[in-house]
Amino acid sequence: MQNLLQQFSGENIIVGGDFNCPFAKGDKEEGLDLLPKKSIVAEIKVLLSSLDLEDAWRKVYPNDKQATWRTPDPKIKYTLDYIFCDNHLYANVIFKSLLTVIIF
Repeated sequence: MQNLLQQFSGENIIVGGDFNCPFAKGDKEEGLDLLPKKSIVAEIKVLLSSLDLEDAWRKVYPNDKQATWRTPDPKIKYTLDYIFCDNHLYANVIFKSLLTVIIF
């Protein structure tokens, strides 16, 4: 993924999907320790930083807690799905919810 995205450095880049791991401390409530995924998260964060991409939801709603996955026990929930884009694209992102997004 890194080689593919690096080709477009400086372009309007939007990356989204199910990353299957929370990226920020506030993206996880309860549940298992995520230590096994720590190195994967670190690698993805380096890639996002190198392309100047940020979590669009967190940029627009920095203090809002939302989850995209939860267990039957409502205490255990994670954000696993993200949309990352560069700073100048945030004005073009409209969230209807964490999982319903319009980009124009």
